[in-house]
Amino acid sequence: MRNASLVRILGPLLIGLALSDVGSAAPAGGCAPPGLSAPGLSLHGSQGGTGGLRLRVQGEALGRGWLLAAPFPLPAGPAPRPAGAGCLSTVRGSILVGFSLDSAGAFELPLAPEVLALRPRVTAVVVAPGMSLSSAGVSNAVRLGAAGERAPLLDAGTPQVLITEFQKDPTSVSDSLGEWIEVQNVGSTDVDLEGWVLADLGSDSTVLAAGGQGMPLAPGSSLVLGRSTDTAQNGGVAVDHTYSGMTLSNGADEILLLLPDGTLVDGIAYDDGAAWPDEAGKAIQLAPAFSDAQSNDDGAAWCSSPVEIVPGGNDTGTPGVANVACG
Repeated sequence: MRNASLVRILGPLLIGLALSDVGSAAPAGGCAPPGLSAPGLSLHGSQGGTGGLRLRVQGEALGRGWLLAAPFPLPAGPAPRPAGAGCLSTVRGSILVGFSLDSAGAFELPLAPEVLALRPRVTAVVVAPGMSLSSAGVSNAVRLGAAGERAPLLDAGTPQVLITEFQKDPTSVSDSLGEWIEVQNVGSTDVDLEGWVLADLGSDSTVLAAGGQGMPLAPGSSLVLGRSTDTAQNGGVAVDHTYSGMTLSNGADEILLLLPDGTLVDGIAYDDGAAWPDEAGKAIQLAPAFSDAQSNDDGAAWCSSPVEIVPGGNDTGTPGVANVACG
């Protein structure tokens, strides 16, 4: 999901771009929260030029975001499920790469020359500095080329698995041993999380693995994903499966849960206490009344867990069991 991945994924998909698609200004469209400008997405260069084609994002300086691709036009069938509230309610597609905007608010990506006949539609989602994922801006959509087979859209068939609790800053043990993330299947069908991906919008990304044994998650059930299964070292947390290559910042960070093909199932972007809970040692839990992929984008739907993991201990949380009511 890094820059090289986008070149590898999008490169084979680009075909016969019309001259009208290539220019110096982003097409009209896009969405932004109040007080911010919508990010722009545009193509520059040419397939035959020395610089090749470049995909350019223009948004809020030092913002972070990701690029998504979807078939164009949208296929017939059930209406795609929105990725989130606000501008994100318009987002459709599979996450391809995360990026960071420079001090001029720009990000450019060279596109590989290899082509196939899929021609996806690409959109950029940008989170401005200090803003949460629920306040993300969405760019205009750029059509890179007739519809073909591509990773599934977010639709009624996407598994309904939510991020429901996480510990980013344990105090009884080190972060490298004590961080964990709880996910819950709020849908009506069984899912297998093996092969799914945990990532943020930066450099962290890890494939969930269980040695081919599967990571089953029944409807209504939860799994705890953590850095260590040793309760003597991880603060007493009953971790179901471990991961590496993914750390949770004690400040602002993101947690994205993706299918193996890159489809976003759920994602949150927490901050350093402005809109989200932020108490050292206390897990951040989703209030039971907000158990859907739109409501859990909002920091107001979360609170610090009041339940001690180990009686008399410093750290709190309810990993693997139902969250208690907030407030």
